[in-house]
Amino acid sequence: FNHLLLKKYATNLLLVFIFLSLLLSLFFIGWLIAVGLEINQRLEKDSNSSFKIFVIGMKYLFLYFWFFWSLIAIILKGIILPRILIFLMPFHMLGIFFIFYGINFISKRLLMTEQRDIVGNPEYLRVFLQILFFPIGIFYIQDRVHRMIGK
Repeated sequence: FNHLLLKKYATNLLLVFIFLSLLLSLFFIGWLIAVGLEINQRLEKDSNSSFKIFVIGMKYLFLYFWFFWSLIAIILKGIILPRILIFLMPFHMLGIFFIFYGINFISKRLLMTEQRDIVGNPEYLRVFLQILFFPIGIFYIQDRVHRMIGK
């Protein structure tokens, strides 16, 4: 009896973890979208194709995170088998690509907006890594974003 009770509480705890992970993921994607839109308005429209890829990628990530975390919750409830995750691997790899593309887009465009010049790879690597380590790096980047938009 205790084993079944423990399993029930562990499953509920995992569902809470999944819900919190979904919220954090959507918050991160929302932050990327908000900063990307603001930075794109401040730059000249010479790089419109990369912005279109950014928008498509962020829409994909938003939908993918909803689907992925919902699927994990369904698997934990025992409704479907975990073997289905193998078929999601290409979609997961595409999601990883779009996360890195979004971070790359934001870090490059942020420095281009601040310096008003084209930046090279070593220059925006620091900003890229700060955004990549999401909870900590965002606090440093957010000050620069606020200065950029004049708040």
